[in-house]
Amino acid sequence: MKRGHILLADQLSKLATDYVYERAKPFTGSKFGDFVRHDIAVEAKKIITFSPFDLKVKASVG
Repeated sequence: MKRGHILLADQLSKLATDYVYERAKPFTGSKFGDFVRHDIAVEAKKIITFSPFDLKVKASVG
């Protein structure tokens, strides 16, 4: 697996693990919300840039 894929996999694992706890709190201005909207989106965009398909990344915690 390429390095970018490993990082994205780790981030998605963190999302799956932490979401149940974090969803009980407000996402606006939260580190978790920023993590989902920015960090995961950036890594996903890095990977799909080289994809032969026309894909779009949309990141939302809601």
